[in-house]
This record gives sequence, structure tokens and C-alpha cells, in this order.
Amino acid sequence: MSRILFLTVTIIAIGTAYAGPVWGTADLTVESMYLWRGIVSVDAPVLQPWAAFGTGGFSVTGWGSMEHSDENYCGEEEGYASGEFTEFDLILDYTHDFGPAWVYAGFGKYWYPNTGFASTSEIYLSGGPNVVLSPTLNIVADIEEVNGVYASLSAAHSIPVCCTSADLSLGIGYGNADHNAWYYGTDKGALADLTLGAAFPFALPAGLTVTPTAELSTLLDSEIKDLMQDDTNFRGGLSVTWNFL
Repeated sequence: MSRILFLTVTIIAIGTAYAGPVWGTADLTVESMYLWRGIVSVDAPVLQPWAAFGTGGFSVTGWGSMEHSDENYCGEEEGYASGEFTEFDLILDYTHDFGPAWVYAGFGKYWYPNTGFASTSEIYLSGGPNVVLSPTLNIVADIEEVNGVYASLSAAHSIPVCCTSADLSLGIGYGNADHNAWYYGTDKGALADLTLGAAFPFALPAGLTVTPTAELSTLLDSEIKDLMQDDTNFRGGLSVTWNFL
């Protein structure tokens, strides 16, 4: 933990010296359930706050997930107490726009307090051309606990609607054998999940934005679907974001 904090401070210091002023964003999100790569991690409402600081292309993000029910995917007897954080992520990343294309690289450390699950780490590499639909290839490799690889291809499009916009997204994910064995319980590489999302941001004074969201997620591989309790899920959410720097 101390090494990660030292690295975080170092990145901010270097970025500030060479890239300019620091920006800051804080967000408070409520979701009807916690969906992740097609898996229902928590089948109950969750509170997921985060804050990010950056300068130039560098940024540091802290993200958490708090249970709001005594029952989750483990069942009532093994559920976590309401009001407890069950995940905390720290993400360090760098993004650069080359004009015709952009690239993103990052490192994430994940802790699971109050659960008994071991912490793990992932590295990311994403990128895509600056064209219509914003096609993006994202590759994530677990380098600590799972040692698996997950890749996704996504697209996004924004449509003006009244006093806001409908920000639509589509993503499809693939996991290799190690990834799928750990998270889905099947020891083979396969297409994992398909996600359709919509967000409707409303800008307010003082740097605030309120965003209702909706997401439909479905598992794709027949064997993975048979192993999961629910293969198709819908969640709704509401985010309040504040750009304070």
C-alpha cells in the first residue's frame, strides 16, 4: 500500500511539473445492482463514490462500492452488512491524444474489505481512432491473483435530446481461459458478455452534472450462461458529478 501511495504522489508531482495545473472531479453514484463483465456482483442497490485528480494526461482515481443491503449474490446468510464498503480501487493512468487516434495505459489495484477475498491488480491498454462511433479496443491483464486477460471492443454515440444528450454505448467482451475459469467457472476462452448502455447528462451550475443511466448486460457463451444464476440483467443508476478544480 505504501509503495502505491508513493507512486501516486510521484506521478502527480511529475505531471504537475511538466503538464500544467491539476484538475479534480468527484462523483457519487447509486446503482440498482453491481454488474461487472456480465456478472451480478451484488444483487441489491450499491453506493459507488469516486474521486479523480489529474494533470495533462496523468490521472489518479479512487473508487469504492458500498453495500446497501444485508443480502448479495452469496445469499442472505453469507451477505455483507449494509453500510459496509466491499471494494476499493486505486487506478493510475495516462492518456494521450495523437490527433487521428488516442491511447490509454493504466494500472489498477483492487481491495475487497469486509469480504475475505484477496486483493488483485490489473494493467490496462486501450486505444482507438478519433472517428464516428469512437471504436475502442480495451485489453486488461490481471497480474496478481487471476493472471487472466479480458479484452473488449466498444463503440459510443451521442444524440442531442431536448436539453441534454443520449450518450449510447455498446460493448462486447472476450475472456481467455484463465480469466473465465476464475470469474465464470469455465476453463476455456470465449466471448463473455455484451453490454448496451445509455446515459443522459444534465449540466447544472457550479460544475455539477446529474446523469441518469441505464444498462442492459447479457452473457454470450452458452456454457458461461449455464453456470451463472442470471444471464441477462438490467440496472439503472444516478450519478452526481462535481468538477471542482
